[in-house]
Amino acid sequence: MQIKIESHELDFFDCMEICQGGPEACSLSINGELVEGRKFDPSPLAFEDKILVPMRKIGFLKSGYVLVQINPISLVIEPISKIHDYMRLSRIDGRSVEFATTAWGSETAHLAIP
Repeated sequence: MQIKIESHELDFFDCMEICQGGPEACSLSINGELVEGRKFDPSPLAFEDKILVPMRKIGFLKSGYVLVQINPISLVIEPISKIHDYMRLSRIDGRSVEFATTAWGSETAHLAIP
């Protein structure tokens, strides 16, 4: 799945379901450069000169998604939230991002963007 955000080409590929019938986590390249070793939900949004996208995080006690901002030039990833069970970005309102908290329902939450 290719998405153009401002002047950047994002390509989400090699997607795998987290669980049967569940959300997908995909590899990501930006402008043809692979963001290595990570999986992402294909719901990116532009914010200032960065790209916001949920990143799959697998931990010993808790797994889920963490919101990260990626510099599309250097590909530096900066986590900006705690782990949430699920996260699919829908829109930005000022310095807050709205996201779906479940893959199937209509529940949403908001996070402040630092």
